[in-house]
Amino acid sequence: MAERTPDRLTRLLALVAHLSQAGPTPLVDLARFFGVSPQQIRKDIDVLWLTGTPGYLPQDLIDFDADALDRGVVALTADRGLSEPLRLGPQEGLTVLAALAALRGMVEASDMNPDTLDALDRLVRKVAFPLGELAQAIDVRFQPTVSAQVLSEVQRAITRGVCVDIEYLDFSERRSVRRVEPWALFNDGDAFYLSGWCVTSDGERVFRVDRMTRVVHSEVPVTHPVGDRPDSAAPQGDGFQVRMWVDVHAAWLVENIPADQVAVTDDALVVDVTVVNDEWFTQFLLAHGSVIHRVEPEHVAQGARERALRALRAYDEDNHDVFVRGE
Repeated sequence: MAERTPDRLTRLLALVAHLSQAGPTPLVDLARFFGVSPQQIRKDIDVLWLTGTPGYLPQDLIDFDADALDRGVVALTADRGLSEPLRLGPQEGLTVLAALAALRGMVEASDMNPDTLDALDRLVRKVAFPLGELAQAIDVRFQPTVSAQVLSEVQRAITRGVCVDIEYLDFSERRSVRRVEPWALFNDGDAFYLSGWCVTSDGERVFRVDRMTRVVHSEVPVTHPVGDRPDSAAPQGDGFQVRMWVDVHAAWLVENIPADQVAVTDDALVVDVTVVNDEWFTQFLLAHGSVIHRVEPEHVAQGARERALRALRAYDEDNHDVFVRGE
């Protein structure tokens, strides 16, 4: 599966900071520390060797001891200031404060542990202090679109480790009753989501909380181990599998959809995705058709083609009417 760009960028930055503090480190130990292969660390070093501050002359670049690397030891000789945390500028500080204010509202709405609110308040004070009076310019208020009672019930079930029975409306407005083993409650900045094991569907799912019309606790304990936090908050339901062949230069597109699996070939990224909303996926294909080479099953691609042809015919008819009227 292709590595996501944010994950690699995080490791690249952490690699420099770690070496600045730890000093020369055997390549195999460094790979074990970051949970990747020694070959991947070598690739990361090759990227960092070409990274630096504007000017990009040899003295402006991050540098390593090449002789030590040949012996299997990674030794940083120039970190270009990445060994210490950067100070936030006024615009960056205000952006962080706005995000923290929104996050605090989400935590309050979800009735989480008060210690979390205390930790957020301490962080806000630390970020706001160097900004002085400028910090008073931020006034972000979070207005939840979901019932506080539903959020509280879901959170309580997670804390108790028991299943919940939910009445749920999917994207097609179909109502169903599901038993769910709840794992985690989170917010993507737009809505609250519950990740967990759906006993009814016998699989891992993500549910949008504002589509839950009723939540009832059971005394049945959670039995499936907690899975990883989803990379995307896109709800997963009883959909169907689609495979796309995406241009290799359009990796940015793959990173912004809830892909189940991504394989890299010489000329394409082969992407598997679960589609739970036909209309959304059709619009997605129409918007990005220039970089999507092929789609399976065929009826999905055919539906998008027919939609595009109808739009073109309507466009031609409108232009014909304008030409006849002489406008």
